[in-house]
Amino acid sequence: MFLSAGGRIAPKSNFWHNWYAYGARFYDPALGRWHVQDRFAEKYFDFTPYQYGANNPIIFIDINGDSIYHFDENGYFTGEIIPDDGPQRGLFNGVEFIFGDQENDHTNLFSIKDYDEKEAETGNDYWYKVSIEDEKDVDERLEKGGVFDERGLISGIKYIFEETAGGKLDYGPKIKSADPGNHYIVQTSEGHTGFSARNYGNFLIGISHRKISKGLIGTGDTQILAHGYHLTHKGDGYFDSKDDQKAIKLGGDYYKKHYSKKKKRR
Repeated sequence: MFLSAGGRIAPKSNFWHNWYAYGARFYDPALGRWHVQDRFAEKYFDFTPYQYGANNPIIFIDINGDSIYHFDENGYFTGEIIPDDGPQRGLFNGVEFIFGDQENDHTNLFSIKDYDEKEAETGNDYWYKVSIEDEKDVDERLEKGGVFDERGLISGIKYIFEETAGGKLDYGPKIKSADPGNHYIVQTSEGHTGFSARNYGNFLIGISHRKISKGLIGTGDTQILAHGYHLTHKGDGYFDSKDDQKAIKLGGDYYKKHYSKKKKRR
């Protein structure tokens, strides 16, 4: 049995005493304490090393037994990210989500004050808040990209090649310019996933290519195109990043679930 805050009830035995298994540690709900010290206890001298969620479980949760990621009711980051052996996650209005870019999202996250200073230095994927995108929101973004317009297969493929880089299907820059510093939580095949504007754009491209080509262009084809574009336009000699490729893959999965069997729109 899994719990909303990321733990699970340990198998019953004379030893576990109905403790909750969170990965790094076991939690005793009767005491409201862990039975193993927090490995980051030296960072928090004001708290006992056995506390849960900074002694405020209404606001904070511990992910994997040793991490706290919290966004307030308006989506603003308020907690502190502690490196974790498991996947980096966050919590917003009761929705637990995994960071789409496991290597960089947690280091690019700042409070709004620190974000303002960092964003002034560079246009990186820095962020300080989140919002949830439902199916209607995804539909609206695809609509703006012309994804649901009626067109033949050949004209559709032509549209993909003309509009993906710098055109109507280049969603990322438009999303970022409309709401800088935001991450977007989307229900994907891997659960709720938080995307930067750039990777949300890649996610939408993964859907768009499949939808416009009527499934002829597969997810792997889009990923290869992304590699080619990165090599020829970025000038750094590298292939497309892992998080970009993953976002495209999740977009392809989303297409299969939501659009591959839908009737044509009028």
